[in-house]
Amino acid sequence: MGTYLAARPLITILLAVGVVLVPAGCSFGDGGAEATASTSPTAVASGGGSPTSTPTVAATAAADVVFLDARPIEVVPGRAELPSDLALVVVRGGELRRIHRAPNGVIEERLLFDPFAYSSTRLMTFTGIQISGPALRPGQLAITACSTGDCPGLSAASADALATVFRSGDGGVSWTASTELDGVARVISGGGASGELVLQRLAREGDGRTDRFEWWPSGRVIDPPTAWNGEGEPAALPDGRLLWWTADGRLIDADGRAAVDLADELTGGSVAQGIAMLASEDGNRLAVTWQENPPDSRDGPLRWSIYRMANGEYELSDVIEPVWPGVPVAWLSDHELLSTAELDWTTLGEPASESVWPRLPVILDIVAGTATAIGVPGNTLGEGWAVAMQHGPFAEINAGEGDCLNLRAAPALDGGILRCLAHGALLERLSPLDGEWVNVRTSDGVDGWVSGEFVRQVSEVAATATSVPGSAEPTVEPTATD
Repeated sequence: MGTYLAARPLITILLAVGVVLVPAGCSFGDGGAEATASTSPTAVASGGGSPTSTPTVAATAAADVVFLDARPIEVVPGRAELPSDLALVVVRGGELRRIHRAPNGVIEERLLFDPFAYSSTRLMTFTGIQISGPALRPGQLAITACSTGDCPGLSAASADALATVFRSGDGGVSWTASTELDGVARVISGGGASGELVLQRLAREGDGRTDRFEWWPSGRVIDPPTAWNGEGEPAALPDGRLLWWTADGRLIDADGRAAVDLADELTGGSVAQGIAMLASEDGNRLAVTWQENPPDSRDGPLRWSIYRMANGEYELSDVIEPVWPGVPVAWLSDHELLSTAELDWTTLGEPASESVWPRLPVILDIVAGTATAIGVPGNTLGEGWAVAMQHGPFAEINAGEGDCLNLRAAPALDGGILRCLAHGALLERLSPLDGEWVNVRTSDGVDGWVSGEFVRQVSEVAATATSVPGSAEPTVEPTATD
């Protein structure tokens, strides 16, 4: 078990859990409401089945620009309760927090990361929030921090800045810190089957720094394909293949082969500006968000294209136009996506009380064509970005602060020990909570058994409605509990 870090206020964080490509100067606005004369749906669901998309061309105010029509998404008024089988990792007030519903229905929060636990003598600064991964399974997180010097942004780092990479395999309850990297870095994505991370590095060379992408921790340099347009970062599929945006709207691999070609969806000389790509865990579904822009402009509407794997190739399944500026965070099911968005009061069906819109997690149902905001207790205006999630039903480890619980290969004390699970970790529960042993699955897919005595029961939850790590000092190698 690595270093445990409790959380206090931090500047911003860098997470790896969905792949986000954010080219410089790219607008997240939906911008197409005024430009497009027709907003009629182009996908029709028959008999309750999946919708099929038949993209059509919509007339626009500018005769030389024709935007691809897309199926609009309807926002369900109000805010739904947080589902019991969904735990969210959110950024609020500069803190990384986990929010989930306990067995008795109480919503709990746990602070996940504390920069002061790593260093009590200086405040760590971070390069910015970045969501990455489908190549990281839910519950696995990675953060890069400027642990020496100052780095409000990658290119704005001070000359003495050094970076540290933190990784968590249990949803952010425990973290392992790397040695300091020579130069500044940020996590771009998980590496899928390789188990490595993709970093963007400003590595020191003589009196200057060289900007490059590399695999970590091996340090192997990643050479972008020649057709890469220089904007955005590589996105990783679960099999470890990296995809890069091109200027003509393609996602290509290192050999220049296109996994997705938006040129098939563009018309009238429009230019695609890629924003995000998110694959499901098995790689069979792909959500690509992009803007269809007129030439020499970046004011086009935001689109989401949904692809499904067929015969080894991604085929277009649907094109949708959300009513919010946001990006996909995780696939929740075959037809549901978790996003995070700023929603206006009218759309939520609530009276406007502030000029700033609330920022909330959103569940997007592609089949129904609806988006449902999730009410997260404690969220304030402009805060509460959901950046990761874990699936339930859950079993929460109750070994005691600073201790861990043995995960065994069989439901017995002589069952082989697979690993030791940190106090407070959430695991997917595969058997009832009331047994002597509970069958669980870790975030990286390992099945095993834990003693039911050290899994939190309903009666224990009411006394500890908020779970927060108590010590700011790192605790190394916790005591194992059977």
